[in-house]
Amino acid sequence: MEIEAEARRRFKATQAQQLCQQATPPIPLTEFLAVPDTDAQYRISERLPTAGCALLTAQCKAGKTSMVDNLVKALADSRLFLNQFA
Repeated sequence: MEIEAEARRRFKATQAQQLCQQATPPIPLTEFLAVPDTDAQYRISERLPTAGCALLTAQCKAGKTSMVDNLVKALADSRLFLNQFA
């Protein structure tokens, strides 16, 4: 058991060393702030970014599935979602 514990310790140390070698070096804050921000692209205008995720929660029979179905239909038909959002 001692040999197994030592092997685990060495394995974890090796993993930690590899992660440190892969990490990118930190950049100064002024350099980071000098990079211009890009405007977000939205799948649903001003509501859901293109690469974003959403979590829809509500009680049973509140209309979650209907809302998702309406979203898919709006995206497929290039129509407004909820008659409001592009």
